[in-house]
Amino acid sequence: MYAVIESGGKQYRVEEGSVLVVDRLKADEGDKVSLRPVMFSGDEVVIDAKGLEKVKVEAKVTGHERGDKIKVF
Repeated sequence: MYAVIESGGKQYRVEEGSVLVVDRLKADEGDKVSLRPVMFSGDEVVIDAKGLEKVKVEAKVTGHERGDKIKVF
């Protein structure tokens, strides 16, 4: 079973136990965060608002990373 969630204006396909790198979240390392599901799939796709209210996607922040600095002239 998987869910499609939205974070930072992007959509990600996630499953239980997935490790995901997303844009920075306003959460400390070790915090649990709720991610907004935009589509949930098991045997069928759920795209209506009432169906998505029942879906819960939680994640644990395992760390913060910084990308390379880019200089633009």
